[in-house]
Amino acid sequence: IAGGGIYLLKNPGHSFEKEDLMQGRLPRGNYTTLALAYDAQTIYFAFAPRADSKPHFYSPDRRSFHLYAMDLDGGHLRALTSGPEDDFDPCPLPDGGIAFMSSRRGGFTRCNNPWEPLPAHTLHRLDPDGTIRTLSYHETSEWHPKVLADGRIAYIRWDYVDRSAAHFHGIWTTNPDGTNSRGLFGNYTQDINACYQPHPIPGSAKVAFLAGAHHANVGGSLVLLDPARLSLRPDNGEDCFNAIERLTPEVSFPETPGNWPTSYVHSPWPLSENYFLISFSFDPLPGMSALTEEDTKTGLYLFDRFGNLELLYRDPEISSMYPIPAIPRPAPP
Repeated sequence: IAGGGIYLLKNPGHSFEKEDLMQGRLPRGNYTTLALAYDAQTIYFAFAPRADSKPHFYSPDRRSFHLYAMDLDGGHLRALTSGPEDDFDPCPLPDGGIAFMSSRRGGFTRCNNPWEPLPAHTLHRLDPDGTIRTLSYHETSEWHPKVLADGRIAYIRWDYVDRSAAHFHGIWTTNPDGTNSRGLFGNYTQDINACYQPHPIPGSAKVAFLAGAHHANVGGSLVLLDPARLSLRPDNGEDCFNAIERLTPEVSFPETPGNWPTSYVHSPWPLSENYFLISFSFDPLPGMSALTEEDTKTGLYLFDRFGNLELLYRDPEISSMYPIPAIPRPAPP
C-alpha cells in the first residue's frame, strides 16, 4: 500500500507529537531505508512512486526506487539517482560518498518467473560528484550496508551457490572501494536462517543484527555479535554461536526448524550495548512460512537488555520504522 513519509518525533518518550518533513512534495508512493549523515544535517531515503497498474518488468511505465536526500528540517529535497534501475539502502560513508544497493550491475536472482523477473541488487557507491560505481558483482542479492567502527562496510549477502535456496544470508564486510570482501558471520549455519540489518555499537567493536528469515519481511530477533570471539565449529566447520548473544530470547529465530516468532524487531539503532531504539511488533513476523496474508504493524520503542520496552510512537494503521537519533555522531576512519 502506498503512503507514509518521513517524520520527526518532536518529544520522544513524552508525546506522540511529530512533524511531517515531506509535506506532500512527492507523489503517492513508498518510502523505505531511512539514513542520516554523520553530522545529522542530511537525511537519506529511498522512494518509489506508485503506478496506477502493475506494468511488466520491461515496460517503460515500471516504477523504480531511487535515492533521495533532504536537510534535517525538510528543506532542499532532491533526487540523487534516476533511471530504470532500483536504488535503495543508502548508507553515508565517512569520505562523503554513499554506499547503497542497486540492480545496476544487471542480472537476476534464481527465483525468477517468466512474467516477473526479479533483478539482483548488489553493493554500489555514489560519489559526491554523482559518479556511480559497482562495488560488488556477486551473483545473487545483497542488502543493508552499514559502516563499522573500523571503516569497513558491513552488508548482507545471499550466498546461493550449490547450497540451500533459503539459508546462508550472512554478514559480509568489504573496504569502501569494494576490495577485500569476506564473510564475517552466518555464511555457514542453518541455525540462523538469515542475518539482516547489521549495525555497529557506539563505543564498542560489537555489531547488532537481526536473526530473520528468507521467506518473510525483514524482521526477527535482536542479536549481538562480538567479532573478537568469531570461530568455526571444529566438528563440522559451521559458524560457532559463542560469538553471539540473544538480546530477545523470547523472539525465536524464524524459519529455523519448528520456529516462527510471535513478535519481531525491525531497524535496530544501538545507543550502546545496553540500550537500543527499535521498531517492534507484538504480532507475528509476516512471511510465507508464517502463513500470514497481511502485514503486521510496528511501533517505535526504547529497548534495553534488562527486559524493558518503552513506547515512543505507534500508529495502529501503519508501520513506524527506522528510528534514528537526530544528533551528530563521530564518523569512523
